[in-house]
Amino acid sequence: MKKTTLNGLDCIVENEQSSGVVVLIHGFGADFRDLAPLHSYLDPNGEWAWVFPNGPLSIPLGMGMEGRAWFPIPMEELQREIASGIPRDYAPLTPNGFPQVLAQLEGLIFELTDQYDKIVIGGFSQGAMMASHLAASCGPPLCGALLYSTVLLDQERLQKTIVKETAIPFLQSHGIQDPVLSIQNGRKLFSLLQENGWQGEWFEFRGGHEIPMTVLQKSQKFLSHLVAT
Repeated sequence: MKKTTLNGLDCIVENEQSSGVVVLIHGFGADFRDLAPLHSYLDPNGEWAWVFPNGPLSIPLGMGMEGRAWFPIPMEELQREIASGIPRDYAPLTPNGFPQVLAQLEGLIFELTDQYDKIVIGGFSQGAMMASHLAASCGPPLCGALLYSTVLLDQERLQKTIVKETAIPFLQSHGIQDPVLSIQNGRKLFSLLQENGWQGEWFEFRGGHEIPMTVLQKSQKFLSHLVAT
C-alpha cells in the first residue's frame, strides 16, 4: 500500500504498475481506508491498479473520532430521515461545495489518463454519487463504472454533462431494505444512465446500506470481463 497525493487529494494506491486503474470512492463518514481492502478480492490476479481518494471534508463522528466526506450532510437531518423511513430525494439538489469537489476529482482522473489505458470509476453511497458524475463527464479511457448503494444526485447537471451515445458498461447494486438511500431513487439513476446509451446491470439484494458478498462476486466478474475487452 502506498499513500500519495493526486490533484490535491490524499490517496491510497495499490498495484500502480498495471495498465488499467480502478478509482473507488468512499461514502459519507468513512475515509480512503474503508474500501481499500476490497481490491484483493475484486482483483485477485492483480490485473488492475487501484486508487482510493480521501474526501476533503472532515466529519465529526463523536467520541473524538472523525470521518471524511465529499459534501456536507447534516447528521441530525440524516438521522431523522432514517428514523422516519423517508430517505431524502437528492435528484433536485446541488449540495454546498459539490461542483468544486467534483472538479477536483475530475482533475485526479485527468492525471491518471497519462498513465493508464483503461479507467473504471466506482464508489459506495455518497462516493458513488460522485462516481456517477465523474463517469458521466469522462470520455476515453473510461471503460466502466461500479455504483454501490447510491441514488441520482443533481439530475440537471448530470443530464447536461453525460457523454451520450457512449455504451459505457456499468454495474449498479442496491439493498431492498436500504434505510439511508431509497432503492426507488437508485432506480432513477440507473434509468437515466440507460436512457443515455449506457449498458447497465441492475442488481437488487436482500439487505440494507452495504456491499454484500454477492455484489463483490458480480464486481469481480465485471472487472475480469473489462480486462479481456
